[in-house]
Amino acid sequence: MDTFSSKLATARLEIGLSQKKLADALYGIPHRTLQDWELGRRIPPEWLQKLLLDAIGRL
Repeated sequence: MDTFSSKLATARLEIGLSQKKLADALYGIPHRTLQDWELGRRIPPEWLQKLLLDAIGRL
């Protein structure tokens, strides 16, 4: 299944950024938050998921 966690990790790897660098690029969100999203420990609301994936696509 294509979960937000897997989409986020895949998108990050496709643009070649570390979690830290991507977190900084995404409006300075905490690195730990991005890590939790990729591991599925936390899931942002759907509206934010779309915003994040769209923003990664523009990096």
